[in-house]
This record gives sequence, structure tokens and C-alpha cells, in this order.
Amino acid sequence: MNILFLLRPKVTVAFLYHDNTLRQGLEKMRAHGYTALPVIERDGTYAGTVNEGDFLWHMVDHGNADMKAQEACFVRDILRPGWNPAVTVNATMDELLLRVMEQNFVPVVDDRQAFVGIITRKDVIHYFYEKEQAAPPAAEQEEQRQLYAAYLADVRGQMTDQLDRVLIKQPDGSTRPLTRKTTIKH
Repeated sequence: MNILFLLRPKVTVAFLYHDNTLRQGLEKMRAHGYTALPVIERDGTYAGTVNEGDFLWHMVDHGNADMKAQEACFVRDILRPGWNPAVTVNATMDELLLRVMEQNFVPVVDDRQAFVGIITRKDVIHYFYEKEQAAPPAAEQEEQRQLYAAYLADVRGQMTDQLDRVLIKQPDGSTRPLTRKTTIKH
């Protein structure tokens, strides 16, 4: 399946710019109720993801939790390299499943590394749940295969029985039964 069917486009996703202040980042996280947000550069490329812990550790490390003081620092200052890497639009569903086991959402980028949106853990789990529900269990599949094979054998038998009852009109006006070796001439 193409992962774009699960994509939440950039225009519907809350995100931060790398040059937003920490105060702006905290306010946006609080306003939207998220614990992590993707961060992008002004040119649209994906820069990383920040979470509440990143903000908290910055405040602890600098000994200042005053919101006014958070205006002097930028989101780019608290980004952790390599945390929550993006996938390209060509990623497989299996790759997404592995990613969402460790993160709440997976950022998605295009071939130019431009941020195009996210895919949430909930959406990936829902996809695999629906896929599992749609596929009959292996035992049921085997039973269906056997029933179909029996049906085909029955149909072949009926066709053979019907062919045995077909009579061919001979040039002299007599009839004879059609056999498998009979060649019909027009």
C-alpha cells in the first residue's frame, strides 16, 4: 500500500520552525495538546522533532523555567540529531510499523527532503488491524481452497457426463455418441 493514503498533510499538522523561540514552541505544544512536534526549516526541509522533555531538560540545564527567558533560545538549540528520523514517501508499511513502535508519529518527506506531513501510530495500527480483519484465517483459506477444488472437479464431471450424451449426426443421417476422439467436421 502507498503510505500517502495514511498521510496527514503538512497543512493539517501542527509544526514548529527551527527559528521559533522556545517560548513559541511551548505555547504551540500547549495550545494543540501535543507532547511532540515536527520541526522544519524555513525552506520546508525537515529538521527534526522536539518533545516536552527537550524543553524541560533545556530549562533544567540552564536553571531557568521563566517563560520570558525562553524567548532568548531557539528550537534549533534543543533538537536532538537523529531522533525521530523521517521516511520518504516511498517507504513501505512494514517500515512504518517498525518506526511507530518507538515513536508516536513518523514524519514524511519527499525526494527533496521537504516535509510533507506525518503518519500517526494510530493510523498505522488501524491499517494493520483492518488488513488482518479482511484476510480470512489460514485454516479458513485452506477450507475455501478445498471447496473450490471439489467444485471444479464436480463441474468437470458434469461436463464429461453431458458430452457422453451428445450425439453426432453422420452424413448418412445416422447418429453416434460424441467421444473425446471425435473430430467434428463442418
